[in-house]
Amino acid sequence: LAWESLRSVFFPCTAITLTTMIGFASFWATEAPALQVFGLLAGIGLALSWLISITLVPAVLALVPIRTEAATSPWHAWRLPRWLLRPWLLIALSVLLVPGILRLRVDDGWTRNFRPDHPIVQDVRWFQRESVGLYQLDLMLERRDGRRWTEPGELAALERMQRELDARPELTASLSLADLVRDRAWELAPTRPRRPPLPADRPRIERLLTTYRLFNEQILARMFLDRPETATRLIFGVASDDYLTATRARQAVDRAVRRAFPSGAVAARVGGSAERGRVLIGSIVNNQRISVLLSLVLSLLVLGYASGRWGRSLRCLAVNVWALLLVLGGAGWLGVELGVASSSFLALGIGVGLDYAIHLGFHAGTTATADVIRRVATNVLVVSAGISVLALSANPSIAQLGLLIVASLIASGYTAIVVFSGQAEEPAGNVAKFIPNRVS
Repeated sequence: LAWESLRSVFFPCTAITLTTMIGFASFWATEAPALQVFGLLAGIGLALSWLISITLVPAVLALVPIRTEAATSPWHAWRLPRWLLRPWLLIALSVLLVPGILRLRVDDGWTRNFRPDHPIVQDVRWFQRESVGLYQLDLMLERRDGRRWTEPGELAALERMQRELDARPELTASLSLADLVRDRAWELAPTRPRRPPLPADRPRIERLLTTYRLFNEQILARMFLDRPETATRLIFGVASDDYLTATRARQAVDRAVRRAFPSGAVAARVGGSAERGRVLIGSIVNNQRISVLLSLVLSLLVLGYASGRWGRSLRCLAVNVWALLLVLGGAGWLGVELGVASSSFLALGIGVGLDYAIHLGFHAGTTATADVIRRVATNVLVVSAGISVLALSANPSIAQLGLLIVASLIASGYTAIVVFSGQAEEPAGNVAKFIPNRVS
């Protein structure tokens, strides 16, 4: 009993373990250390689980008395309704859902990892109302033509660009060298009816800037004056920490620099907390594409080599990709925004969802297809029930990730059942290399 059980499940169990480990290992392609460690530990756990399954479990089965009559249950006779197995239904779902991929967008921020009534979120909202914003966008400009920013024409061009950006809703406030010159001229004027224009000569501009060192204003001097005269800095307050706002602010800055200065005359660099968050979020989300592609290629190589059935292996992967496209399309239509956490479901969907296609595509011909379908449906139900508890998290990102993983598991199981239902496949050709037919 133990030996025959091991022979019948060795190949699918080994194949799904390897492909799932590849799915988690693909997190090493990301630039987030936390995700890399997560993928490593998950892969180690899967390897230990596989080892226990093929050693301890068969040994325990050898001690189980063989019953003369198999126990029956209502679940044993359960079958999916025939209309659910029709290919036209899957095609119709694809036509309806897949176009939603065009509606997907990345819109993430660290405060969105907490529920709206969390104290941290409330504090952030209070600071946003009471100040110019918590998130900073720094624009560093360095002239390549050797001209100084203290020259009246260059300073006026800098101020025009700043005023253009101040009109953007993504930016709440700004500070530049032009502000320092104009405000100090206003403060030192005998009368202050209104804010004076920028001085028309460079010596007066430089004298005004010198006062910031005399009046013990080291913060402003360090931010704007402790640098070569060919370099300057603009500081902008960004309205929110989310990816969409920071991206729009960065794009507006890039366009303004191109319009304000001739091509090649000024080198621009952008930094600050808002830019750092935007780059990190965009990098991790985009790295998921690399993770998914790497996972698919490695899974195809491992599955194809182990089974000797490259066409069937490619078909299993195509079924899994099809299911993920359905989930992405549905997320697009429902307005689900991708982020650092939610985009991780793609690699997890490849690692776990591919198991169902392997079970159905490579099951032994001695096993009835209906039995395998019941096993796959049972696995989908049990694993989805375990992961669905993530939806109860107070962290919106974790709750969204749990829902997307459950959706990908259901879609992968259903797509595999529809594509492979009614087909019986003999054991893979290379299985005989690992498991002999008889044991003395």
